[in-house]
Amino acid sequence: MDEFDQALEMLREARDRLEDAIQDLNEARSRFTEASSKVWKLSQAAQGAALSKRETQAFRLLLDNKTNKEIANEMSVTPRTVKYFVSRIFEKCKVQSRHELLRRGEKSAS
Repeated sequence: MDEFDQALEMLREARDRLEDAIQDLNEARSRFTEASSKVWKLSQAAQGAALSKRETQAFRLLLDNKTNKEIANEMSVTPRTVKYFVSRIFEKCKVQSRHELLRRGEKSAS
């Protein structure tokens, strides 16, 4: 195989890798769009439940599967305050658990 053939083979391999990367990017974009849509719909549901600004902030962090401690750190409040926010969110959204909240949100987002 001469230099021209080697260069041509390298270009073909590069093209194949680029096509694979483009396909991966398109799949990731599709998943991101779907997830963004669900988050937006869940946020709309939270607004429909008349959550306060801080409850809405905690709600969004709940959707990211954050623990009470992580939410407290991000919101600069105590875990006890987060527990209060979470109980108010559950009450307003008429759910008993995080799992139920996420499941109900998934249904409304579909």
